[in-house]
Amino acid sequence: MLVYVSGPYRGDVDENITRAAAAAIQVWEAGHAAICPHLNTAYFDDYCRLGEDDYLRGDLEILSRCDAILMIPGWEESEGARAELEFARRQGLLVYHWPELPPAVDEPVRRRYPFREFCAGVARRLARGAIEYGGDSYLDDDVLRQVEEELMDVAGWASLQWAKVRRLRETVQEYADPAVGGTDCGED
Repeated sequence: MLVYVSGPYRGDVDENITRAAAAAIQVWEAGHAAICPHLNTAYFDDYCRLGEDDYLRGDLEILSRCDAILMIPGWEESEGARAELEFARRQGLLVYHWPELPPAVDEPVRRRYPFREFCAGVARRLARGAIEYGGDSYLDDDVLRQVEEELMDVAGWASLQWAKVRRLRETVQEYADPAVGGTDCGED
């Protein structure tokens, strides 16, 4: 499982980074992969002229690829952490509040594969249909309607993912091209 660690960054930055890193280590030790945004952009404020909204946009893009979010102490006072939690809930991610962690796993760093889950669900429905309706279950209107709904869900999900990738590509191009207002992060 890929777990995003969410909590305050501003304020006592050193303490907040240390606290987030400690939680990320616990996630790794439980057999999952952790994303710790506190370490991803640690001290960038000293060198890069991006604003808080820019970082939050990037963090939400990373969070969109995760399976779960772990809220660490102090998150309630952090506008960014509250936005991350709201986003995670809308995306249907698992939500944990430290000290609660995702259950430990025997095989470390296993990631969910929604497409595999989808295929397994279709296979289960077809097998159930074959038992209930016989070998011609694919001719049954109710079964066809269920499969059609699943396909629409997948098409909608694919469309959303395509839009995210397109926006990300445009953003990367914008920041990479100084002629159109790109950033000079790291340069003085």
